[in-house]
Amino acid sequence: MKKVAVLLAPGFEEGEAIVVIDILRRLHLDVELLSCADSRAVVSYHDIPMVADSTLTERAGILYDAVVLPGGPQGSVNLAASRDVVAFISAHDTAGKLICPICSAAARVLGGNGLLKGDATSVRESYGSTSRTESTWTRR
Repeated sequence: MKKVAVLLAPGFEEGEAIVVIDILRRLHLDVELLSCADSRAVVSYHDIPMVADSTLTERAGILYDAVVLPGGPQGSVNLAASRDVVAFISAHDTAGKLICPICSAAARVLGGNGLLKGDATSVRESYGSTSRTESTWTRR
């Protein structure tokens, strides 16, 4: 069974996380929620508390088939600022795994940490300046 890690940082956009988690689980994928905080408890951008399955620290050495990065105004900033998140994404990218950023996570997390390497991205115009120098920015 394919394994997917969904990274939840404080301030994550709940629609971008919960809907994706629901769909992936309906497809019978093994989805593990990883908190990018000190504890498994994470609060979303609109103050909805969630309890992750594990912390990123506890699962840092595991390779998943895909890594999902929900955005959110604060969530993507917190993901981008975490050295552990960047190392986790880099390890998965090197191993050829799927990296699946949503909304601002593409520009802030990947673009902001030099992880795009010329890949095409599609983001809101307000986030485009973060990634234009490292990727082919596509306005849609």
